[in-house]
Amino acid sequence: MHTIIDNKDYLKIYLLSWLLIMGAHFALLFFVLSTSWQYAIADSCVYNISFAFIGFSIAFITKYTQHDKRFHLIFINHALALIIVIAIWLLISFFILKIIGVTTHIDLPENIKKWYPFRIMSGVLYYSVIALIHYLILYIEQVNEEKLIHEKTQNTLKETKLRALKSQINPHFLFNSLNSISYLIGSEPNKAKDMISVLSDYFRYSIKSKNTTTKLSVEIDNCKKYLEIEKIRFGNRLVIKEQIDLKCLDYEVPSMILQPIYENAIKHGVYESTEPVCLETIVSKHSDYIAIRIINDFDEDAISRKGEGVGLKNVADRLSLMYNKEGLLNFERYDNKFLVKIIIPKI
Repeated sequence: MHTIIDNKDYLKIYLLSWLLIMGAHFALLFFVLSTSWQYAIADSCVYNISFAFIGFSIAFITKYTQHDKRFHLIFINHALALIIVIAIWLLISFFILKIIGVTTHIDLPENIKKWYPFRIMSGVLYYSVIALIHYLILYIEQVNEEKLIHEKTQNTLKETKLRALKSQINPHFLFNSLNSISYLIGSEPNKAKDMISVLSDYFRYSIKSKNTTTKLSVEIDNCKKYLEIEKIRFGNRLVIKEQIDLKCLDYEVPSMILQPIYENAIKHGVYESTEPVCLETIVSKHSDYIAIRIINDFDEDAISRKGEGVGLKNVADRLSLMYNKEGLLNFERYDNKFLVKIIIPKI
């Protein structure tokens, strides 16, 4: 791909710059050197348009030497190219201008031969500026390409980490559920059967859920399947309440982000209590985020059940990865209650 020709914006700037140079060239010949306006137009058009077209070839020299670290070879290549470009430019322009002069009877200035040193100097300046612009464009493109590759790598890495964290949830939950089913088979086989049916629905959703985010309404519906399983296990010992702002239901949240919170609440609340435990979900909408609060009763005097640390840490890590922000999950204990607060920023 050509550095300038294949980029419409660069090409427009390139051609506009040459129009400005042609205007300055005309003004110098007509107002300063007092040539006829016909000759001033012909000379400025011929010499500048011809160099503008020849200047496109400089892109190949800069691309050829772009990654070469040997300065002396870069200098030699450009010096040879400069001599060739200026020679071709002056010869082509001279003959075209001569043909125009013969066909239109425009008189050439008497001292035109004295102008050639200045034409050569202007040719060197043109070549140098165009070469530097090409190098600058190549450098910008290289930086942008490296930035794009870095972003793709980071996104792939983030996606891999998110999937790894998400994949920890299902085996952890399945292990606990199978233990409960095993216990219920002997004592309450009908409950075990119901639990297997709901469990299959839950995992059908989790397998289909390939996206990293989902609507809050879908996430809550899935969690209700999980809570239904737990309700079969614990009966009246588990009381479920919710206060959900309906405006939040279409909000995008990380998929399967709430289930570990509920599992943690039941594990450290219902398991360890002989009294009914209330599990309440409160969702509220704010200007640039929604807040999800999950509150459960717990017995401060009960012996804490130690786990593998998958629950809250897993959720905190996923939130941090997805939103590039720390502190989106907080928890606190007060009045025999345990509160987990999740902040979901608006993307």
